[in-house]
Order: sequence, then structure tokens, then C-alpha cells
Amino acid sequence: MHAAVTLLYIEGRKAQRRRSPLVGQVVTRWHREVHTLVLWPMEWTASAGVARAPLATLYRPALVRMGHDDLMIRGMERCHDRWCAQSWLVDVLDRARAEALLLPDRRVGVVMPSR
Repeated sequence: MHAAVTLLYIEGRKAQRRRSPLVGQVVTRWHREVHTLVLWPMEWTASAGVARAPLATLYRPALVRMGHDDLMIRGMERCHDRWCAQSWLVDVLDRARAEALLLPDRRVGVVMPSR
């Protein structure tokens, strides 16, 4: 699913509201028998052979709220040597809208986090 993800809680603390969303593809998977959501850059499938870290990972996700075209999801993230709360606001997009959000500063295959 293509999405613009705003990280609301990072490392257990409320994030700054002015952060730009991370734009990419949200994929669900199992990691060491734990359910996760992973946000990959837009072109991650085209460069599957290249070792690359995801833009964000949410462990044990739980749907908190569902709107017309957005979702609020909470879970955990690994920060240093402990687990912290994390919350995502996910705006569901089609591919054309996701690509338009990346312009004009689009780097093919890589979307830099907005930290």
C-alpha cells in the first residue's frame, strides 16, 4: 500500500507536529515470529538485491482509528537497548499521489527520513 506516514511518537516521545511525512510503501511481514509493519521507499521492489534499511518499522501494530483515507496505528519500536511506544498516522495514497508528494526533490529508490 502506498502511503504518507507521519510518525507521531518516536522513541517513546511525542514527535514535533511540523514533521514532513515519510512517503513509501507499507508492507506487513513477520519478523522472528513478531508481526511488523515496514515502510519501504517507493522503489524498494526494483532494487530488492540492494541491502537497504526501511524508513520505519512498527512492531506489534494495532489499529487504533480508521478514517476515510487514513489510519492511526500504534505499536512498539526498538530504540537502543529498550522498547518504546511508536504511533503512525498513515494517509493511504495511490501511486500517482505518492510520487507527486516526492517531487520535485525525488531521489529514485531512496527517500530520506525527515529527521
